[in-house]
Amino acid sequence: MLMAQHLDEPRPSLRRSMLTALTRVGDIMISAGLIAVSAPLMAMAMVLLKSDGGRALIPVRRYAVPGQEARHWRFRTTGTPHRARFRLVHEWGGWRYRRIHSNPTIATVTGALLARSGLDGLPKLFAVLSGDLSILGSGRDGS
Repeated sequence: MLMAQHLDEPRPSLRRSMLTALTRVGDIMISAGLIAVSAPLMAMAMVLLKSDGGRALIPVRRYAVPGQEARHWRFRTTGTPHRARFRLVHEWGGWRYRRIHSNPTIATVTGALLARSGLDGLPKLFAVLSGDLSILGSGRDGS
């Protein structure tokens, strides 16, 4: 006796599952190739950002498919908020150092270069490789 299929659980077609598998294989091949090519550039960016102070990578949360959270990393393009800058100013009593309020939205030189060139998103390729994001599809499951 055949069992009735539940109406709320549609069965994926063979064509759709093949398309999802091909999309995943394409994502893996493209992201692995781009990671291999851009690894020296990413290593250099990490060293330069660490020399500016603070973290080199920042975590980002994005909703790739409605209801599913995708986490990935980006290179830090802004300054660190905990570092205060000082300026030498002349006041009534003589020369003094005055604190300039640190603004974390001001880009560092390395961060501005990465943001202008679009290379700040290179660490996203690791999220594509792990399956959280997709290059060829629209989301995690390729739907």
